[in-house]
Amino acid sequence: MHDGHTGKITSVKFDKDERMVLTTGEDGLIYIHLIDKENIKKEATYNPLEGVEGVDFMAESQREEIRLEKVKEFFEANPPYFIEFDYDKDALDHAYLAQSLKIAEDLNEDILDPSQYSIQQAKLRTEEDHRIKLAEEKKEGVKERIKKLRKAFKELSVRNSGAENWL
Repeated sequence: MHDGHTGKITSVKFDKDERMVLTTGEDGLIYIHLIDKENIKKEATYNPLEGVEGVDFMAESQREEIRLEKVKEFFEANPPYFIEFDYDKDALDHAYLAQSLKIAEDLNEDILDPSQYSIQQAKLRTEEDHRIKLAEEKKEGVKERIKKLRKAFKELSVRNSGAENWL
């Protein structure tokens, strides 16, 4: 959760000195966090139960109590160190944030001329043209077949007319 209530974190970026982390979230908020890089490294490698004898045989509640105590001692011994923050140098200028966005004119104007095809009409027209083309090809195939059948019928008629003499 980005702000502790809603939304996921969508982006995380470090500043060039790695003193701050900027996070953005689905909730539309931007947070800037000061960080102590060295302390984070120490904390990442710290195991509060390291060196505690018999930890594998302790009850879970006792193990958790020792872990919490050791973590508390760790943070007391290693307070975070934040480099002095210079608002003139490091902060964002409010005037910069207050600038309005300069958005180009809307290039996607609706076409209101009824004689113009819409994308949907063009797609339907293309599909209809394709169907007509397939129907024409099928029709030509049927015509060719009829032509062959007529020719075969004429040949058969000619042969049959000669067959009467044999009967």
